[in-house]
Amino acid sequence: MLVKDSYELEEFLRGALSEPELRCRFCYRLRLEATAQEAAAGKFDAFTTTLLVSKYQRHELIKTIAQEVAQKYGVDFYYEDFRRGYYQGQNRARELGIYRQKYCGCIFSERDRYI
Repeated sequence: MLVKDSYELEEFLRGALSEPELRCRFCYRLRLEATAQEAAAGKFDAFTTTLLVSKYQRHELIKTIAQEVAQKYGVDFYYEDFRRGYYQGQNRARELGIYRQKYCGCIFSERDRYI
């Protein structure tokens, strides 16, 4: 599992602007490219993303970008629509007292959740 807890904020703000389509496209590429690079460097067979659990994410866009970076780095992308277990996962996390982030992770979505 790759957990990257920091990204270049200035790069994100320059690339993402504040339009949801642009910021999601930029963010997906940034995250998936970093993941594909790590997967290739670690000689993994494939990579995927937890973004595919959320019913709020743009699955087709994620899939398209992931397939592009998979080809670029020579590692397979594993796609599965994990949304079917979304509510069960949320309920189980609640039962276990696990933190559930209420936004996708970008600075704009964090702002939007408070508006």
